[in-house]
This record gives sequence, structure tokens and C-alpha cells, in this order.
Amino acid sequence: ILWSASILAALGTSLRVICGINDTASIIASAAIAMTYTLFGGLYSVAFTDVFQLICIFFGLIFAIPFMTSSHNVDIPLRSSNLTMFMGQDQSYSKFFGKLEKSDAGVWVDYAIMLIFGGIPWQAY
Repeated sequence: ILWSASILAALGTSLRVICGINDTASIIASAAIAMTYTLFGGLYSVAFTDVFQLICIFFGLIFAIPFMTSSHNVDIPLRSSNLTMFMGQDQSYSKFFGKLEKSDAGVWVDYAIMLIFGGIPWQAY
């Protein structure tokens, strides 16, 4: 139930941004669209929309490459991070790798459970 709610909220947010309607109407409209094509097309329609999404993501990432490479914010990855071991300098790992604090244990356990049992509901976040 929570997975469906998060997916509908993500779809509704996308529709709200594109169409400029309020949250409730956009969530109801996106649910109606998803239920309609699933009702008429079954699992094949869901699979085809997933393939269409993957194609859009693939071409979007390819389209983004020239913008990424020409940006002044993109530097040599090892120099822009704190990982400089390939440049012949002394390495300080503290900033790049961080530290595990006791207060973060719950988050780490949550991520471990998500990785063990599957992360499909996390795609909406």
C-alpha cells in the first residue's frame, strides 16, 4: 500500500509540475491514467511503458553528456573530490569516506534491509 501511494505521489507530482494543477487532482488524474492503461492493456502495457521510460532515460543521459562535459563545474573527478591518490599526493580519506556514527546506525540498518529485501518502493523517492 505504501509503495503504491509513493508511486502515485511521484506520478502526481510530475503531472502537477507539467500541467500546473493542484496535488490532489494531479494524483487522482495520474492514478486514473495508470489504472486505465493497465486495465485495457494488462501486464503488457505496464512492460511497454517501462521500456518506453528506459528509452527516454537512455536518450536523456546521452543528450546530457555534451552539457556535462562543457560545464565549468565539472573538473577532473579525483581533483574535485578528496580522493587524490592517483595524483601522487598524500591521501586524506576522512572527507571522502566519512565516519560511521552511532546515531546513523538506524539509517544503515534501514539501507541494509532495503538492499537485502529489494528496493522497488525506493524508486519513487
